[in-house]
Amino acid sequence: MKEKVLSWAQQFDTFSFLDNNGYETTPHTIECILAAGRKREYSANTGNALAGLQAFINEKNSWLFGHLGFDLKNEIENLSSSHPDRIGFPDLYFFEPEIIIRFTEDEMEINAGDPTDIFQEIIQSEISKPSSKSS
Repeated sequence: MKEKVLSWAQQFDTFSFLDNNGYETTPHTIECILAAGRKREYSANTGNALAGLQAFINEKNSWLFGHLGFDLKNEIENLSSSHPDRIGFPDLYFFEPEIIIRFTEDEMEINAGDPTDIFQEIIQSEISKPSSKSS
């Protein structure tokens, strides 16, 4: 089912999938979680990024998913980096998802406007196969 959910999620330009990869925890904990779509987002580079993130968090009590980049260290320590940025990701990016899908050992829970429709879309989605390039 995880593969179907990931294939289904590819329709969104923003999603995050977190998986515990079978790490044994107490029963009924989250095995994996997917956040898809975005209601709002916050993106920033090092400078005043952490203060901006705190303001974003304070706006609304909700789920947020994202990443913190290595260069944020420059905001909290007197450090700097001189390596070229070849990827172009912002140093900090977080979003509030439209849809959250949580898996436990026993169930799948969909938090969204119409969970039944989303479940049907997931069931009907085809698992994407990696394409192979020939030379």
